[in-house]
Amino acid sequence: MKSSINTSNRVILFSGGIDSLYTALLLPNARLLYCKAGFSHQKKDLNSITNFERITKRKVIIENSLNLKSFETKNFETIFCRNLLFATIAGNYGNNIYLGGIRGDNALDKSPQAFKSMSFLLTQIGGKNFSIKSLLWQFTKTEIVKEILNFKDGKDLLLNSVSCYSSSSRHCGKCGSCFRRWVAMTNNNIQEGYEFPPWQWEEVPNYIQRMKQGLYDTKRTKETFKALRQYGISI
Repeated sequence: MKSSINTSNRVILFSGGIDSLYTALLLPNARLLYCKAGFSHQKKDLNSITNFERITKRKVIIENSLNLKSFETKNFETIFCRNLLFATIAGNYGNNIYLGGIRGDNALDKSPQAFKSMSFLLTQIGGKNFSIKSLLWQFTKTEIVKEILNFKDGKDLLLNSVSCYSSSSRHCGKCGSCFRRWVAMTNNNIQEGYEFPPWQWEEVPNYIQRMKQGLYDTKRTKETFKALRQYGISI
């Protein structure tokens, strides 16, 4: 018989990014777990985690058992079943597992249905009940940044968070993660440095076209256009 879920047995897959930061603030007693997967941006993630630990006095567990470096591509988000692999590792630390899925996410392995399927799979083969969830499905990234600003040291935590797939020491400004971060920060009147202006990224016209075609969440589209207009981009 599978054991019931222990509601105090919570573990957050913590990346150092905005979404997992907000989840950590919402669950101050949960374990925080970072999986070192060998990606190009790993050093930047770990620097952000060090700053998080300094500011909050909370400890992040660093897990070294998973290496996906050989699968890394320019589009980091396409790595096959990445979140399922991370959740499987997290299952060794707790059976209530939290990831930072938000409104408008398009990844196949980051949706309410995907998390429900992962929960079922791990429960069936893991010998106990697992729950994989996000607390953030109703929030856009712009709204999450606004909420974080209400917490103690919120702005400092945001500026020390990281959302970038490149190996550079700063936010590159030329990846999807940087662009989404820039939109959220701009809409909350927070300016920060990027190696390349995100609003001038070559993929921006493609984003605009797809959003006009209705391929993205409506609220996310409105927030993206709002940020771009502030920098003189015609929509």
